[in-house]
Amino acid sequence: MSQTSKWHHYVPQGVLSQFCYEGTKFYYFSKRRPEEGVASRDISKKFRKRHYYSVTTLNGQRSDVLEREFLQVLDLQVC
Repeated sequence: MSQTSKWHHYVPQGVLSQFCYEGTKFYYFSKRRPEEGVASRDISKKFRKRHYYSVTTLNGQRSDVLEREFLQVLDLQVC
């Protein structure tokens, strides 16, 4: 059995990759921390939340079935 993913992107990495300048790097500016200015970031570390698309099963465990079976497939088809 595969391990349940914990980090889910609310902006698909396929979309983010269209803004990359070198591999998976893009320029990022945080309105919450403007003192940091514009910085280079990796798309795997931004626009994600822990268990964003996880659902709780009847036995009380978290499942990433929505992320795995639907959203990853959709991400591959769209991007």
